Amino acid sequence: LENTTGIPRAVLTADNSEGVHGHTFWEIMSWASRRQTSRVEDMAYSLVRLFHVSLTSIAYREGQRAFPRLVEAILGRYPSWENFAW
Repeated sequence: LENTTGIPRAVLTADNSEGVHGHTFWEIMSWASRRQTSRVEDMAYSLVRLFHVSLTSIAYREGQRAFPRLVEAILGRYPSWENFAW
């Protein structure tokens, strides 16, 4: 799994119930950049746990709308637009 995702083994096996600690926003987003999903919204959903944010309701098949909702949730927890200067 580590080789496939690029996520370090320590992160994969840690208790990440409070989000991933000790890694930058950029590292987490780089892990996501390697992810391939069959649905567009699955990319956003896969980041929810890593950033320890909540999407109040997950609406499967919401497509492109999932990512803006994720960004809004991340900004609520990490209120710095600098994180989004990709």
